[in-house]
Amino acid sequence: MTLSTLSQELHVARSKRYALAGLVILGWEDAKYYVKAAEEISCPIILQVGPNCRENTPIEIMGPMLKKLAEDASINIVTLLDHSTNLKECERALDNGFSSIMFDGSNMELNENIDICLLYTSDAADEEDSVDLGGRRI
Repeated sequence: MTLSTLSQELHVARSKRYALAGLVILGWEDAKYYVKAAEEISCPIILQVGPNCRENTPIEIMGPMLKKLAEDASINIVTLLDHSTNLKECERALDNGFSSIMFDGSNMELNENIDICLLYTSDAADEEDSVDLGGRRI
């Protein structure tokens, strides 16, 4: 079907009263088979690219790869940059086709974390992307 944002899919899941699977991937093979399994049951999924995956595969590779996978799938797919503590990395993810980001500011002072999250939520709204603010997806 298509690449979708976390906000879009959570809205549908909430209204239809079902859970949405978030699956941590480590590379192409994981993502491909998660999508295949989700297609068999006609269920949208979240493909989460966490820090361990990013250690081995650059965002500039993962973003377009997952976007292509989503475009060819028969289900909606959210591509989520998961637990990023680096603002530049978040920007690179959005620039490279990720539909959603989860910025982790838990090591910052509370006010700094809130300010940065508000800035990213505003930017994400302009770009129609999705940002996770401490468990609240916007």
